[in-house]
Amino acid sequence: MLSGTQNLHPSTDIVAVAALPFLDKQNSPKLCRVYETSGLEWEIGLIGADAFITAYASHLKRSGKLEVPVWVDLVKTGAYKELAPYDPDWFYIRSAAVARHIYLRKHVGIGQLAKLHGGRKRRGNRPSHHSDASTNVQRKVCQALEKIGVLELAPNGGRRISQDGMRDLDRIATAVVEAAKEDEEEEEEVAEEEEEE
Repeated sequence: MLSGTQNLHPSTDIVAVAALPFLDKQNSPKLCRVYETSGLEWEIGLIGADAFITAYASHLKRSGKLEVPVWVDLVKTGAYKELAPYDPDWFYIRSAAVARHIYLRKHVGIGQLAKLHGGRKRRGNRPSHHSDASTNVQRKVCQALEKIGVLELAPNGGRRISQDGMRDLDRIATAVVEAAKEDEEEEEEVAEEEEEE
């Protein structure tokens, strides 16, 4: 399966990430490849995770195709948690995070996802330790993404992103970048108008 940098269009333009403040700050010294197929598309790894996950989660919710289990409002996401998530749309957010994580890696298993979404288990006076998230939640997220065609089973174990899923995630990444550019242009126009006054 090809990752974001391996399926670039032959005519690529290179833009410095430092000139684009809406991108992930950790990647500021790197260059961001821009390529055209049906428009401007960006590599998902260079866009800030929070912006992409929020946009893709809202896309999954709007589409209505993602099958959400009936127990999502009752379940904790790990044994180390005290309460269920406060956000009623947490299943969409977790699905978007899983899709992004699998997009950026060749194939990922349920155990790796549980370790990724795990957290700190508070043990009172004793030192805290890492505890994995619920594997059942990760499995249900992956199964729901498989049903809508975003993920597929990898031949050597785990799951990988499908061609349709890769296309959808690229399209969402492009929309995030374009929206950020429009916001930045509007802010510049407002700043110029204020300077003129």
